[in-house]
Amino acid sequence: PATTFMQPVSNQTVCITISNLTQTAANSVERSFDPKDDDDWQTIHIFSTVLGETNWCDTVGGASSQAFYRVVSQ
Repeated sequence: PATTFMQPVSNQTVCITISNLTQTAANSVERSFDPKDDDDWQTIHIFSTVLGETNWCDTVGGASSQAFYRVVSQ
């Protein structure tokens, strides 16, 4: 499974280092504002890597004070 390291950059931006990825696999980052709701997860980034690691940032605006992320590999 993928390994992540999250680092807040500002009040609305977070950067994530995603490692331990299967090379050339199709990967996606999903975000939810309510992780208990299976229907709330949305794919927000799709990528593949030949290095097994990538860095990625997201900006969350609006009234949301927190977001949850997961990586799905296929």
